[in-house]
Amino acid sequence: MNYYWYSIGLTIGYYYAQKIGREAVVKINKYQTEKEKEKENQNQYP
Repeated sequence: MNYYWYSIGLTIGYYYAQKIGREAVVKINKYQTEKEKEKENQNQYP
């Protein structure tokens, strides 16, 4: 019985971690593109 709940917990944790990981990647990509836009704006208006 313990193994049953353990495997369920692992599965939920795995999917939860994947979801968090994907959101983190999206946030990081957004942050990087904003940084690059700032650099481009600085280059356009010295």
